[in-house]
Amino acid sequence: MAKWIGGVLALVGLSLLSTGLISALLDLTAFLLLLVAVFKTRKEKS
Repeated sequence: MAKWIGGVLALVGLSLLSTGLISALLDLTAFLLLLVAVFKTRKEKS
């Protein structure tokens, strides 16, 4: 789980350093990565 959160933080950090479409794509990727992490942990618990 720590790898997932580290990846999200890295993407958000890069997003803050960029502008425009690249920033939006990095934010979208971070959000999708967060969703995948949540679904993987929910699947493991059930």
